[in-house]
Amino acid sequence: MSRADVTLGWRGCVRVWLRVAPVTAATRLDGSGETRPLVHGPAALERLSALLDARKSGYARAEIAVDTDGRAPHDVAQAVVERLVRLSGTQAGSPGEGVRWPNERLEMEGFETQ
Repeated sequence: MSRADVTLGWRGCVRVWLRVAPVTAATRLDGSGETRPLVHGPAALERLSALLDARKSGYARAEIAVDTDGRAPHDVAQAVVERLVRLSGTQAGSPGEGVRWPNERLEMEGFETQ
């Protein structure tokens, strides 16, 4: 698939960049060497930094970017939802307005919420 084909596939979509510092990503990926060999081993941080540098211009095209360092999964999800609602021009939970989200905390399968 060509780069142009990939770009065409994003028409009408909202892309979200979950920004993470390479050092944080390295910590999160520690122990995943069997499933992610590219970011395993003593030079993992350097490879993650290089990957980010190489991909940053593509990631920067995202309509929404959310910093994830030091944030719980629920907080990241809530930030994404808030930005999606703002982007859509609707109020959270307003009936008949396209995007509808509950005003209470999101429940995410696989994540504990408090």
